[in-house]
Amino acid sequence: MARAPKFPIQFQVKFFRHTRTECFLNNFPLNFFMPIKNFALSVKAFIVKDNKLLVVKRRDNDPHKPGVWEIPGGRLALGENPFDGLQREIREEVGLRIEIMNPLRVQHFTREDSQEITMIKFLCKPVTEETRLSKEHTCLKWVSMEEALLLLPDFFHDEIKLFKKHFQGKTNF
Repeated sequence: MARAPKFPIQFQVKFFRHTRTECFLNNFPLNFFMPIKNFALSVKAFIVKDNKLLVVKRRDNDPHKPGVWEIPGGRLALGENPFDGLQREIREEVGLRIEIMNPLRVQHFTREDSQEITMIKFLCKPVTEETRLSKEHTCLKWVSMEEALLLLPDFFHDEIKLFKKHFQGKTNF
């Protein structure tokens, strides 16, 4: 049976420029310098035009939440600017150019597959008119806020309520 090499713990931790003792004395957690595993930053666009919300339906063979209606968006690349990433995701998924108006909500949750997600949802307006559906989804449509409450999972209901309370009828949506 092969044995693991015996390095002093201080040598292993000094690779990260701190010793175990230094980390403890400076109040750093011991995993402070270790990479975060199974984590993603995600952005979603709550796109409103003429008081209607753009919703998309996931493919029926999607590995995560198949056939579910949602708002467009997706994961960011490591270090990607959230505003640029949201613009990219919306162009890829629905072919629109958008104006990002306001952050609506930030959520942190763990998916069924144990991936941790921090999701930022933004209120947006379309700058272009023509939509183009990506292969990630099977359908897109503009729906009233009341229809969105029936179509979308509960996960998105707070954003609809926030929009109705703070923005609907008060701005040019």
